Amino acid sequence: MKTCLRKIGMLAATLATAASVLLALLFTACPNNAGGNTGGGTPASVSYRITFRVDGGHGTLKATAEGIAETDKSPITVEKDKTVTFTAKPEAGYKVDKWTVTPAAALQEGGTAGNPTAKVKITANTKVNVSFTNDLYKVTLESLDSAKKDAVIKAVSEITGRSLEEAKTLVESAPQVLKEDVTAAEADEIIAKIAEAGGTASKSRKTYPVIFSVEGTPANGTLKAEVDGTVIHTTNEVEYDKTVIFTAAPTADYEVGKWKITGGTFEAGTGTNGKLIAKVKITAATTVNVSFTLKTYPVTFSVKGTPANGTLKAEIAGTEIHTNDKAEHGKTVTFTAKPATGYKVDTWTITGGTFEESGTPESTTAKVKITAATTVNVSFTKNGYTVTFDAKGGTPKPPAQTVKYKEKATKPWLEPTKEGHTFEGWYNKAGNALWDFENEVTQNTELYAKWRINTYSVTFGIKGTPPHGTLKAEVGGSAINTTNEVEYGKIVTFTAAPESGYKVDKWTITPASALQEGGIEGNTTAKVKITAVTKVNVSFKAEFTVEMTHGEHGTLSANPAIPASGKVTEGTEITFTAVPSSDYKVDTWTITGGTVEAGTGESGSLTAKVKIIAATTVNVSFTLKTYTVTFGAEGTGGTLKAKTDKITETSASPISVEHGEIVTFTAAPEPGYKVGTWTITGGTFEAGTGTSGSPTAKVKVTAATKVSISFTKNEYTVTFDAKGGTPVPAAQTVKYKEKATEPPALTKEGHTFEGWYNKAGNAPWDFAVNEVTGNTELYAKWRINTYTVTFSVKGTPPNGTLKAEVAGSVIVSGDPVEYGKIVTFTAVPESGYKVDTWTVTPAAALQEGGTTESPTAKVKIAADTEVNVSFIQAIYAIVPFGENGINLRNHLRTATPHTDGIYYIKVTGLKAEDLYGCVDSFRAHASTLGEVLKNNPTKKVALKLGEIHGLTDMSWCFFMCEELIQVHEIPKGVKYMKGCFSGCTNLTQVSEIPSSVTNMKYCFSGCKITQAPVIPNGVTDMSYCFSGCRSLTQAPDIPSSVTDMNNCFHNCASLTQAPVIPNSVTDMSYCFDSCRSLIQAPVISEGVIDMSGSFWACTNLSQAPVIPKTVRYMISCFESCEKITTVTLKCPYNPIQISNPNLWSGQKYAFENAFKNCKGLGNGSIKVPADQLQTYRLNGDKMGLESYFGRYKFVAE
Repeated sequence: MKTCLRKIGMLAATLATAASVLLALLFTACPNNAGGNTGGGTPASVSYRITFRVDGGHGTLKATAEGIAETDKSPITVEKDKTVTFTAKPEAGYKVDKWTVTPAAALQEGGTAGNPTAKVKITANTKVNVSFTNDLYKVTLESLDSAKKDAVIKAVSEITGRSLEEAKTLVESAPQVLKEDVTAAEADEIIAKIAEAGGTASKSRKTYPVIFSVEGTPANGTLKAEVDGTVIHTTNEVEYDKTVIFTAAPTADYEVGKWKITGGTFEAGTGTNGKLIAKVKITAATTVNVSFTLKTYPVTFSVKGTPANGTLKAEIAGTEIHTNDKAEHGKTVTFTAKPATGYKVDTWTITGGTFEESGTPESTTAKVKITAATTVNVSFTKNGYTVTFDAKGGTPKPPAQTVKYKEKATKPWLEPTKEGHTFEGWYNKAGNALWDFENEVTQNTELYAKWRINTYSVTFGIKGTPPHGTLKAEVGGSAINTTNEVEYGKIVTFTAAPESGYKVDKWTITPASALQEGGIEGNTTAKVKITAVTKVNVSFKAEFTVEMTHGEHGTLSANPAIPASGKVTEGTEITFTAVPSSDYKVDTWTITGGTVEAGTGESGSLTAKVKIIAATTVNVSFTLKTYTVTFGAEGTGGTLKAKTDKITETSASPISVEHGEIVTFTAAPEPGYKVGTWTITGGTFEAGTGTSGSPTAKVKVTAATKVSISFTKNEYTVTFDAKGGTPVPAAQTVKYKEKATEPPALTKEGHTFEGWYNKAGNAPWDFAVNEVTGNTELYAKWRINTYTVTFSVKGTPPNGTLKAEVAGSVIVSGDPVEYGKIVTFTAVPESGYKVDTWTVTPAAALQEGGTTESPTAKVKIAADTEVNVSFIQAIYAIVPFGENGINLRNHLRTATPHTDGIYYIKVTGLKAEDLYGCVDSFRAHASTLGEVLKNNPTKKVALKLGEIHGLTDMSWCFFMCEELIQVHEIPKGVKYMKGCFSGCTNLTQVSEIPSSVTNMKYCFSGCKITQAPVIPNGVTDMSYCFSGCRSLTQAPDIPSSVTDMNNCFHNCASLTQAPVIPNSVTDMSYCFDSCRSLIQAPVISEGVIDMSGSFWACTNLSQAPVIPKTVRYMISCFESCEKITTVTLKCPYNPIQISNPNLWSGQKYAFENAFKNCKGLGNGSIKVPADQLQTYRLNGDKMGLESYFGRYKFVAE
C-alpha cells in the first residue's frame, strides 16, 4: 500500500512539474496576446533576458540596444533578433583581456582580447562577461627571413598602424619594439602574424619601478631588496607578478619600527611592524619604506581601588601613551594623577624603577626614567564638604552640616515662614535648582529658601467699534497683556493712545479704589495699584484734518472742495486734479493718512482719488520731460561710463536724462587695450570730443540717444634667451592675450631642455596656455644630464674588489652621475692576484689609467657607462700572441711552469680569426691559437682570454688540445662553439658560457670535466655536446631554446641523473646512449620526434619514461635496458623503414629493436593506446621482443 501511495505521489509531482514547465514556456517563448487572441491577429514580439558583468573589476561594462539607452545595470530585456552593443572601459593601466559570450554563436562583431566592444545578436537568454588585465607585455621584432622581408614589412605596418616606409625602417633596424602594453593573447597573436610573414618576434612582461628606502636621519639600519635571489637597487624595474623580498637590518640597539607601502600590499605574515622581512608581489609601481626605532620597554600603569575614583595619565615629551605601550630606553615618563571630584591622591607605588621627581602622597605628578619594564600605580581617598542654609528672611534658619563626598545632607525638620510669601523649597545656590535631599554631596554647598509672591489677574481693553486708538499697560516699565497676573502691591500704568483726530473719552476702573492717579476724561494715563482682580477700560471720539499742497510749474484742486476749517468727516471720498504747466509733467504724488483708489495717484497720473479715514495730506510735484540714453562698449577690451550734473558716473545703461542736459561719456580700456572708434545715433558729439582714440565724448540730449565705443589690442615683443642652447629663436610680436609660437627644440651638449621659463616670474611658460600681456623675456631652462654608472668585478670568484668615487664620495653600481663628472675607480686585488683587464664602455670615457696591472682608472661621464675589472692570479704570465702566435710559442719553449707543472698564461693581442677552427673534407682543424697548443703536446696550459673585438665564432678552436687544463674566460659575443673543446681530454674546468652562444654541437665531446657549465638560454643545438665526458656526474639544466639533443650525453658513464627535457626539444636520438650509471630517466615532453637509441645500454635504468604521442622513431630506444619493468607508449606505431648510412647498412623499421634485450619486461608490462594494441602486437618481433609470445607484453592503456 505504501509503495502504491509513493508511486501516486511521484506521478502527481511529475504532472505538477510538467505543468510548471508548460506555463513557463507559454510565458517566455510564446507570443504575448494582450487581447486574448485565440486564433488570429498579430502575435506580440518575443523578448529575452540579457545579463552582463565585469569579472575581477578594474573597469566598467555598459550595454545599449535599439530603444534602450546605454546602461551598466544588469539585467536588461531585449527583443529577439535585436543587436546589443557592449562597451568595456578599463581603468588607467588596464586593457580588455577576455570576452565570454554565452551562447558563443551570438557574437557578431568584436569581442576579442584588447577590443573594447562586442556586438551580440539576441536569439535566446544571453550572458556576456568581460575581464581586464594589467599583466601587459611588449612585443619585439627579433629577426626575419631576408627572402620574406616585404611580407614582414607589410605585417609590421598592419600591426603598428605605421606607413610601409616607417615599417621598413623599423624592420631593417631589428631588433625593435613593435608594440607595448598589450595582453598576452594580443602579444601571441602579433608573434603569430610575424611568424606567418617570415619573421621572429618575442614577448616580455611589462615592468614597474620599485622604490625603497629607510626613513629617518640617521637611518639606523639598511634595507635590501631581492628578486629571485638577485639583489636589486631602488628605482630598478621589476617584471609584473614577480615577488620582491625586502630585508631590513637594524643597527645595534635598534629594531624594526614600521613598514609602509604604496602601489601594492605586503604578503600575509610579512611587512608588519617589527618584522625583518616584507614580501610584495609586483602589479604596479611600488614604493616601500621601513623605519627603525630604539629598543623599547613596556610601561604599565593603573589606578588602584574599586571604583578607581580618579584617572592616571602618562606622557613622554608631551605625547600621551597608554598602559602596556612601550617606551624607549632612557626616556622620562611623566605620570599625572587626576582625582575624581571629591577625591585626592593617597599613595604612589612603583616596580621596575624609581621616582625621579614627586610621587609623594597628595602629589598629582610623578616622573620615572625608563630603564626596564616598569609598573606605576596610584590610589585616591575621599574629601569632606560643608552644607550651609540661607533662609532669605524666613525663620527659623537651619544650622550648617558637615558631609563626606557623595553622602547625603539631612533635611531641616521645620520649614521656614515669611509674611506674604509661599515657601517653595530649598535650592542649590551653585546650580539654582531645587535640592533633593537624596542628592549626594560632591562639594561645599550653599542652599537657599525660595519664596513665591502672590499675583492677581489684570484685564483691560477699549470700548467702541472701531476702537480708534490703543491701550497699553506696564509694570515697572515692562509691558503686560490683558489677563496677565500681576504681583500684589505693584502699580500698573495704563496709557491710552487715540488715533489722529481722536481723544480720550472715558476711563472705567474696577475696583474704583485701585485708581491712584489720572484716569479722567481727556487724560491719556491712569495708574492703578493691584490688590485684587482688576479690570480697566477706555473709549475715544474723533474727526480728521485734510491738507493739500503742490510744487511749482502746475496747480492742484479738490472735488468736493475742502471746507475752510480743514476738517472732513471720516469716509469722505475726494478727487484731486493736477494741471502741469507747459513743457512739464506730473512727477510724484505724496499722500498720507487716506486710502488711494487703484490706478490713480501714480507718477505721471493727473488725478488721485482718496478716501478720508484719518488726517490726510496730499501733495503733487512737477518735472521737465526726459529722454532715454543707452550706451556701451562694442566687443571686449574695456568699459564705457556716463554722467551728468544730476547723475553720478555709472556703467549701468540706459539712463534717463532731461531735455538739454549734457552727458559726459568716459571710455576705460582694460589692460592690453586702447580706445578705438566712437559712434552715436540720435544726437551729435560736442565739438572736440568723441574722436577716434579720445577717452571722452560729450552729448547734449534733445532726443533718445545711443552712444558706443570700440577698443583695440596692444602689441608686445617676446624675446628668447637660449642660455647657450642652439638655435637661438628670433623675437616675436604678439597681440595682447594672444599666444606666442613655440620655437623649435633646442639642444645643448650634456643637458636636457626642460622648457621655456618666464624671466619675470621664473615660472614655466606654456605656449598652448599662457597669453602675452606685456613685453616678455623667456629663457631656456636646462637640466644637467645624469647617466647610470655600473661597475663590477668580472670572474667567479671575483678575487678582488672595485670601488668608485666622485669628488671623494663613494658611489654604488647603478648610481646616476652628472655629465662631465670624473669617476675614479680603484681595483683592490686579493692576496696572490693582480689587476688583469679594465673594460670601459664607451672606451672614449677613459681619461687616465685603466691599463693592465693599473690599480685605478679615471673615467669622464658623457653617457651611460659600464666599467669592469678582472683579476688574475699573480702566477699568470701576460703574453702577447704575436704574428701567428710566435710570442706564445717562444714562451712555451723558454718559460718555466708553475710548481704544479702548469703554464698559467694570459694571452693578449688576439684577433677573432686566431680563435676560429674549421672542418675541411670532413676533417676538423684547430684554430691558430689551438695549433700553437697542439704543437707543444707536453705543456699543460691554463689559459685566460680577454675581450676580443668582433669574435663570434669559436668553432673547433681548441680541437684535440689534449694538454689544455682550463680556460678562465670565454669572450662575450661568441655565438658558435661547435667542437670548441672537442678532444680536450685533460680539460677539467670551463668558464661561464656567454649568453650570446646558440650552437654547442660537439662542444665538450671527449673532455674530462666533472661538472658542466650553465647552458645559456638561446642555445638551440646541443647534439654531441658532452658526448664521451665519462667523468661528468651532474648534467646542466637544459634551456627552453634547445631543439637538438642528438647524442648529447652519449657515453657519459658517470652520469646518474638526467636533466629535465624542455618542450622545445625534437631530437633525442642516442641522447643517453651508454649512460650506464643512469638510474632514472627524465620526463619526455610533447614535441620530441626522434628517440632512436635514446637509452641504449643504460644498464642500470630501472624506470622508463612515458613516450609521448609525438614520437615517430624509436630504433633501439631501450635496447639492453635490462632493469626496466614497465613502459608506457602514448605514440602510434610507425611502420615505415628508414636508412642512415652513418650508423647502419640497409634500412631499418622506425621502431626496430626498441625493446631488444629488455629482460625485465613481462606480460602486460608495455602499455599502448587501445586503438594501437593490435598493431603493436603484430610488430612485437620487429621491436626486439624475442618470440611470438612477446606480443602479450603489450596491453591497452
